Formats: sequence, C-alpha cells, structure tokens
Amino acid sequence: MPTKVRETSLYSPGKLVKSRKDIYSVGNESDPNNWSGRVPEGTVGLVLSGPNSAEGFHNHCQVQFNGNIVWWVNFGEIEPYLD
Repeated sequence: MPTKVRETSLYSPGKLVKSRKDIYSVGNESDPNNWSGRVPEGTVGLVLSGPNSAEGFHNHCQVQFNGNIVWWVNFGEIEPYLD
C-alpha cells in the first residue's frame, strides 16, 4: 500500500544517519583528545535537531556522530542508516 512519506522524515530527530563522505570541520573543542577535524566516511550518527533558520542552518541538521562528535551537517553530507 503506497504511503505518503517525505524524504525529510528520514532526517528527523532520533533517526540514524551515516556520513556519505569524509566531513571536515573544527572538531570537538570540548575534548582535545577526541579532535581529528573530520568525520570519516560511513560514520554513524544520531540526528539531534533539524534545520534552525534562527542560527543560519537552513539546510542542515545537528548530528551526534560516534565518538561524541556533535555538529551541524548539510543534508548532502549524510544519508539514512538502513542496515
């Protein structure tokens, strides 16, 4: 039976995602021992929040990746984790 599902529902808070490619950023500043400046391709994470226009993140969501790495990523940098 067909169901009306929007693609963005795959990126709602609480959903698992993985990085499509290496994602480079400033890293986890609160824990210098855990800072690498990147999230490797295929790293799994949990969506914490969706787009936030007030903070300038229109096409981004906040994801907590393995290793307690939390930052905003573009929807093109992640994909649903379906394993």
